[in-house]
Amino acid sequence: MAVKTYDPSNVSMFYGEILMSGFAQDAAITVEHDEDDWTLVTGVDGEGTRSKTSNRSATITVALMQSSSVNLLLSAARTLDLATPNGTGGKPLLIKDNSGTTVFAAESCWIQKAPSAELNREATSREWVFRTDNLVALHGGN
Repeated sequence: MAVKTYDPSNVSMFYGEILMSGFAQDAAITVEHDEDDWTLVTGVDGEGTRSKTSNRSATITVALMQSSSVNLLLSAARTLDLATPNGTGGKPLLIKDNSGTTVFAAESCWIQKAPSAELNREATSREWVFRTDNLVALHGGN
């Protein structure tokens, strides 16, 4: 069996027209679904019933180095969204492992929360939190 290779520098992420770059060293992109796909209710006699959850919302956290020029672009997008009555409606999101088959996509995604900032002796990271109400996820391999 052949050895498979994952190259984190070969993962691309777009938020609208913004190509993300300057990722932090650890946990650069985290994708987390907000709810389970199914719930289970078990009766007193042990019989179980599962119910499908139609919630496809997700939280995407992206850690960028404080030196990344993308921080300014995301700050501008967030400022515009907040300053526009009813917001700008979000932007498309695409995350793709170009050396494999993993893909995450959302038609509409918005910045949920600006990052906390630390100004220390050494460079730190900025964690941007995005939300979407409908994430399409394909957890693939190489």
